[in-house]
Amino acid sequence: MSRAHFFIEGRLANLLGESYSTCELALKELIDNAWDADANNVWITLPEDGLSENCTIIIQDDGLGMTEDSIKKEYLHIARDRVKSKGLYTIEKKRKVKGKKGIGKFAGLTLAGKMNLNTKSNGRCAELIIDKSKLIDVDINLNELDINIENCKVEPFEHGTTIYLSEFNPSFIMPGLEKLKKILLLEYGREPNFNIYINDKILCVENIGGEHFQFNHSLGKNKDIILNFNITEKRLKKNDSGIVLRVSNKIIGQPQFWGIEEDESIPMKLLHKVYGEVEANFLLEFTTNSWGILENTRDYQELKAFICEKVTTELHKKFKEEIKIQTKNIEKKLELQLSRLPENRRKYASKRIKNILKNFYGESEAKIDIIINVMIEALEKDIYFDIIDNINIASEQDVHTFAEALNEFGLADVGIIAQQAKTRLKFLDYLQKLVNKKDTLEKDIHKAIEQNMWIFGYDYNMMGSNVTTASIIDKFYNKHFTGNRANKRPDLLLNKGYKNAYLLIEFKRPSIKIERVHEMQALEYRDDLKEFIRNAVIDIIVLGGTVNSNILDDTQNLKLMSFDELIAEARTQLEWLIDELKRV
Repeated sequence: MSRAHFFIEGRLANLLGESYSTCELALKELIDNAWDADANNVWITLPEDGLSENCTIIIQDDGLGMTEDSIKKEYLHIARDRVKSKGLYTIEKKRKVKGKKGIGKFAGLTLAGKMNLNTKSNGRCAELIIDKSKLIDVDINLNELDINIENCKVEPFEHGTTIYLSEFNPSFIMPGLEKLKKILLLEYGREPNFNIYINDKILCVENIGGEHFQFNHSLGKNKDIILNFNITEKRLKKNDSGIVLRVSNKIIGQPQFWGIEEDESIPMKLLHKVYGEVEANFLLEFTTNSWGILENTRDYQELKAFICEKVTTELHKKFKEEIKIQTKNIEKKLELQLSRLPENRRKYASKRIKNILKNFYGESEAKIDIIINVMIEALEKDIYFDIIDNINIASEQDVHTFAEALNEFGLADVGIIAQQAKTRLKFLDYLQKLVNKKDTLEKDIHKAIEQNMWIFGYDYNMMGSNVTTASIIDKFYNKHFTGNRANKRPDLLLNKGYKNAYLLIEFKRPSIKIERVHEMQALEYRDDLKEFIRNAVIDIIVLGGTVNSNILDDTQNLKLMSFDELIAEARTQLEWLIDELKRV
């Protein structure tokens, strides 16, 4: 019997360094090491002019540092189980350990070719250099690679670790400053006695991004309040959002919304954009031994009321501003559809759009578009205005009847959209029957779909054919498909939409399988149409019974679709809409 052993190549260190998806996360790993070393402060120095081969990134902390012996037995021990050897919590501050896999030491090698480690502990300073190129090039077992550790004497009170990253890969760019700040703030921003400085500026609430607010207030002598919070651009995770209470630099309890969540006019998805803290040192006398807070005191309740008032005011402003901007953008995209409505209905449509945006705040743009699109179609078909007439009649009767009519309108608003969605589902059933018939021709499909562009999704529903686009197609036919080619005319529909965008649809009969030759033909049609449409984007959709699975959708602005695929996508959107409306 013979024995074998794992042979660990130096390339392993490089692979471990590449396990971080971004430079910012790699730097965070080095900050985690400072946390685990019980540091009070970390200083990060980034070059002002971006990364270059000659610049240096410095991460310095005032933690416990390491001795030469601990470097050999612990730091250079790859994949060491920190929790197993030293426990779940740090030695002095009893912090929960971040680094558990023993590979954080290679984080710096994600973007740097060389990592210089200088660490001080117990009156000694140890220094070593990890060179990425030497690790990769080494053809011996990593266990046998010599690493020189320089050692010298320092003052007994000196402690901490400094890492110098240099010799950067020229293909990398500087770690995003704002992104790095946000990552570190969400992880450490509410930790007491752990300050992070980036280029000599301390990390604070402002760095979370979005719009910042600060309010100073006093409840009386020596009862000062400092409220700092941001309303971020994107929603934060549930455990990250909210405002924490800081008393004598100690975080008390978890982030909370201070009663604002009871205001139904503020969507929870907007509330989860709030990140902040309130400093109220005068509450120290009302803290418990376990650092809780006595909430049934007058001072605490007055603090809560102050926070609620200030944050609620700014959230209402933000909500109103966002809805206004969204409404304006949607009306611009809906310009073609709205133009078909009489003046009074256009004004009414704007009001309904605002209400939909409020009710579905935080949903994706695509989902909002579906709902609004169905609502506009209902307006086009007079459904809403039958209900308005009923309200007008009720207004001439007693107040109670009038109030009931207004209340029912809100319910009807949801019901109308749901009914319209169900009607569209019924249309899809009929369309499916049509495409399933073997004798269905291109012109049959064209006729069925031309006035139902919602099937293609919201963006294309904004488009429509008109006299001009029909004329362009006629000119195209007359130039390229006359004489012997007249019977080879493709069945084309040209629609025009928002921002000078066009959509060219070629209809194939359901019995046709779309092949590469059909794709090339469609591209030729687009090139020929450029003679009549200059300086415009023309999307193409080729519709047929099936699509050759070997054809990849890798051509810009061109999509090959089967009728089954088109109908299935439209059905999924409508079923989602109906399900959502049940919750409103």
